[in-house]
Amino acid sequence: MTKLSPSLEFVTPSQWRDQPRPDAAATFEQRCIQRAAMVRRGIIDRQQAADALQSAAEAFGLPDEIGQDRIQEIMGRAFKCTP
Repeated sequence: MTKLSPSLEFVTPSQWRDQPRPDAAATFEQRCIQRAAMVRRGIIDRQQAADALQSAAEAFGLPDEIGQDRIQEIMGRAFKCTP
């Protein structure tokens, strides 16, 4: 029998819950940077990007976790140099 690599082994729900979670603000900031790059390349417009990011923030509970002001700060910094 072949042993699975550790990344493919079964993880129980309790083990999953106990795993460290990525920093929500850092993850959201990376998403904002990626969307801003898409705006600069003309793939999506700025309003579409902002709406999608706000929806994602709300879906993942970020307003409660980091606050709406912090969400706006992160988005503003990512889009600062975007026309």
